[in-house]
Amino acid sequence: MPHIVLRYLWMLFIGWWASIIWFFVGYLLVALVVTKQAGFWVFQRLGVVYCLLEPMKEEIIFPKKILNYIWFYIGGWFAGPLVMLIDFILSILCCWEFRNFEGDIVDHVILVLFLE
Repeated sequence: MPHIVLRYLWMLFIGWWASIIWFFVGYLLVALVVTKQAGFWVFQRLGVVYCLLEPMKEEIIFPKKILNYIWFYIGGWFAGPLVMLIDFILSILCCWEFRNFEGDIVDHVILVLFLE
């Protein structure tokens, strides 16, 4: 796994916008039903795109029930992007918190990393 500073810089400059695109590609693949397995594969690797997390070793098995499809097309279609929007706003606010310190942001990031 890459160093935490590299992961933070990746998330700050590349991961936040690349994961939005990655999420909507996966969302589109799931919506097309025929490519839903590819869409689930994309969702399971969202952490890699967002902040360089290691991919999961085991695959998540989703049950194949008609209620899951009904939920996705009625409720999940609108709830998924809403939850992702809230997630991205919170992650940007957490990054913004580092900028509100007095002094250089890099000093505070390194200080926080060593205190963990």
